[in-house]
Amino acid sequence: MEIMKIGIIGSGEVGRKLADGLLDLGHQVKIGTRDTSKKEVVEWIDKHRKKGDKEAENASVGDFAEAAAFGDDLIVLCTSWSGTSNAIKMADTSNMTGKVVIDT
Repeated sequence: MEIMKIGIIGSGEVGRKLADGLLDLGHQVKIGTRDTSKKEVVEWIDKHRKKGDKEAENASVGDFAEAAAFGDDLIVLCTSWSGTSNAIKMADTSNMTGKVVIDT
């Protein structure tokens, strides 16, 4: 299986669950969020860092633009509908050019 670099725009429950599943498959995932110090995000990254294995290396967090730039193979939008337009602007559409983008 080819390992993909996937950016997830949105740090809510859907984004974190998708990231967990993708990490379980061995992919590299960066979750993008407005607030990297948000309790749920800190708990998510800590959970993966405590594992101390390859999964810990493959999980990361950043802002929306960092996640979009990271996702070489795929970008997944996991935002509420009302926040999607702003999240895309914050991610900078140039970071999405030529990439597959899935909106959950």
